[in-house]
Amino acid sequence: SDDIYNYVYIDTFGKGKQLAAKECENLIRHQVGADYYSAISTSELLLRMVGNLLNIGKRG
Repeated sequence: SDDIYNYVYIDTFGKGKQLAAKECENLIRHQVGADYYSAISTSELLLRMVGNLLNIGKRG
């Protein structure tokens, strides 16, 4: 099943803590749809990581 509630999500910023979909929503304080949890490509992942690193650099 593709139901988002049947999966466990890994919080990479929370020391690898395993979360249910509802816990993810509580963490970001926002209810989201199934499309929010969809898989991304390797290039999309790298772009997000670079963006995060650039934002961290701007804050520091």
